[in-house]
Amino acid sequence: MNLVIDANIFAGYYKESVIGLNDNNLTSSTIPIFNRLGINDKCYFDCDGMICLEWKSLAEPEWFDVWYADSLRDAKIVEIQAESCVALKKTLRLKGFPSSKDIWYIRTCKGVKDRNSSIFLITEDLDFYDPAKKNCPHKTRIKILKASSGEVAKHLKKKENILVKSVIKYNEIINSEAN
Repeated sequence: MNLVIDANIFAGYYKESVIGLNDNNLTSSTIPIFNRLGINDKCYFDCDGMICLEWKSLAEPEWFDVWYADSLRDAKIVEIQAESCVALKKTLRLKGFPSSKDIWYIRTCKGVKDRNSSIFLITEDLDFYDPAKKNCPHKTRIKILKASSGEVAKHLKKKENILVKSVIKYNEIINSEAN
């Protein structure tokens, strides 16, 4: 499958796999997602380096440089041209999506989408689901993430064929695929 993975998911992976922390502050373990890269899945980055810079800022830089180079070599990560998608940015802003670097994930998804039938955006940032609920109680947040619901996620799925999924939801998908 084709993936674009938000930095908050990479941060969880780094905490789990490199630092050895049991609590990654996410809905589930990220290790199954990253273990599939290069085998079943590919992770796409923008060739402008915006996603790479954000990920690198969350890890030890020397470790990240080696990991990233190895991931490119092993075709776990593919760099592509992100689309500008001006109209989509305007539409998402009307739904509360902030004007921030997060748009690079959607722009990168759009670059992949034109070549493939669908793409998964793996994130637990509520801006990609329902920005109005950004400061909601923890139980509500988990409910939104488990349901992959919210105005932004629904729009991206219906209009752009970008499937916004939390770690737990994507792990459910890959587990059902294995059975």
